[in-house]
Amino acid sequence: MQSQLLVASLAAIALAGCLSDPAVSTTSTPTTILVTRPGDFQNATGGNAPHLHDYWGGKTVLPIMDGWPTEPGPGFAGGQEMRIYSYRPPSGHVIPQGAAFVNVTFTWTAAATDVYQDPQLWVRTASDTDAHKVGPVESGIPVSFASTNEQNDLPHQLLSAWVFEFRLSERSDLAMLRFKANVTLHVDAVRGLPIPLYPGHPDRWGGAQNITLVDVTRELAYLQDPDTGCDGISCPAVEVPQNGTVVPPDASYVLATLTLTYGAPTKVGLSYHGAEGRDFIRLSPSEESANTRTYHIPVGPYGDGPYARSSQWEFAPYIEGPAPDSAAVEEFHLVVTVHRFL
Repeated sequence: MQSQLLVASLAAIALAGCLSDPAVSTTSTPTTILVTRPGDFQNATGGNAPHLHDYWGGKTVLPIMDGWPTEPGPGFAGGQEMRIYSYRPPSGHVIPQGAAFVNVTFTWTAAATDVYQDPQLWVRTASDTDAHKVGPVESGIPVSFASTNEQNDLPHQLLSAWVFEFRLSERSDLAMLRFKANVTLHVDAVRGLPIPLYPGHPDRWGGAQNITLVDVTRELAYLQDPDTGCDGISCPAVEVPQNGTVVPPDASYVLATLTLTYGAPTKVGLSYHGAEGRDFIRLSPSEESANTRTYHIPVGPYGDGPYARSSQWEFAPYIEGPAPDSAAVEEFHLVVTVHRFL
């Protein structure tokens, strides 16, 4: 009888969502857990109960990014539809479920020596693997385009999967592109879709007690340049868990083992960021023997979202010494696993 009542309640909620004005805030029932912001982890642990993720706070328009500046442009270049700047929303700012439109405004003042044509907006949504062209842009003029709940960010993720790109083409009469102007960005999400009811959080372990996230062998041969980042033939790569593996939200810790082939004269270290932010943190090994360095990383509340399609955790080597961020010639094997219990 109880199961029949639950099914009837959920059906009534779904029907109400279809018949009501999508701009009106959806309400929850006693059988539904209401989550009101991406970082609301306390209300995200409701077992198998359905979840309603309403991040709008009664508003119909949410600012996602406002006035984000860039560094100076790339100078001289060539080609068509060249990506000049990329923008990603800061931690805690996402395109929420229920967004029907996204408004984007680029603002810039070209330098007298800038040479370019065809400014464009390209976007990668949460359902894309690559950016796609939205259309032309003019400085200070908003561009509005439709979104779907499939394209909107998944619940319980502090880091948005969206990327906004400002692209230019070379001047056809000069076969040249030069752009040094600063470009700021404003992004709004506009509500207009019903917020879907998500099921209780799935078990991301598949019966296992640990999951391998990364297992790679890499070579390094480069000089760390303070201006351009990497000069060399084998620059450091950012390692991301593949094949849909994630750091489950109830994980205890991540264990990373970095095995160096040479270990001298350069000492290579490991940095990472979790699902709470994109700034890499340089780790200190919890154990070290010969050329093997082991890192123990507590997960805390910053595992991947329970519905995540891919992990937001990333790992990258860096030159630890003897002179930090200098030069390196090294080969290493990196294995990263996530563990359910201590």
